[in-house]
Amino acid sequence: MYRRKGVEKAFKGDIAKKWDQKSEFVSYYGTKKPIKEEIMANACNGLYIVDIGCGTGKMLKKIDSSFSACHLMGLDISNDMISLSQNRIFNGNNMVSFVNNDFMEYNFKDYYDIIIFSYVLHHMDNPIEALRKAKDMLSEDGKIIFSVPGEKIFIRSAI
Repeated sequence: MYRRKGVEKAFKGDIAKKWDQKSEFVSYYGTKKPIKEEIMANACNGLYIVDIGCGTGKMLKKIDSSFSACHLMGLDISNDMISLSQNRIFNGNNMVSFVNNDFMEYNFKDYYDIIIFSYVLHHMDNPIEALRKAKDMLSEDGKIIFSVPGEKIFIRSAI
């Protein structure tokens, strides 16, 4: 469940359409897109990968262009972001799907080798509970890769 009930409304319309352009100008502690590097270093052919809060599907497109025989799933609470994701051109070498839903409410049917939370956890009511749910969705050697805007999000959730 998302902390701000209207988070799905915040990422719609013009914001959704311009999201990729905006994200090009964001730096994280002097490193451009460190989560992307971590994801690409852990990905390989044939994995099950889910991107929670996938936005416009940019990360899944990057994975799709580099690997094959993967099952790629993007989930986002914003219908407009999912629509933009679905309009991306994927190479056809992977199974790609998108779902418009709340992570905590969605019933996942697969186990995943990589679960991605890129600047999403701070929008959730209980990020610790979200990570517990994600842990239960992991394959035997699966990994959760996440980025958050500072460490205080977990301190707040632990209280």
